[in-house]
Amino acid sequence: MRNHQAQGFLKQMKEGDLCLFYHSGKRKEIVGVVKVIKSFEPDPTDVSNRFGMVTVMAMIMVTVMVMIMVINTKQQGVTMTTVMGEDTQAR
Repeated sequence: MRNHQAQGFLKQMKEGDLCLFYHSGKRKEIVGVVKVIKSFEPDPTDVSNRFGMVTVMAMIMVTVMVMIMVINTKQQGVTMTTVMGEDTQAR
């Protein structure tokens, strides 16, 4: 990611953390849950050496895609059950 705010969040992630994974195109939607398997390290593709990355592993694909805007505006009715499905428990 080449975004300074996102870099701050990446630096806070630790191995074992569960995170929401989303598409960052036109429709910013949560599409799954990932687990951080390697914490923040320099991005080898960044020639400026200003940005880094974390390594993640896919854990769960969501049953209903939720737009980031819905969560950011904190609209009522969005729960982890809505995002992850009825039979999935958040850990």
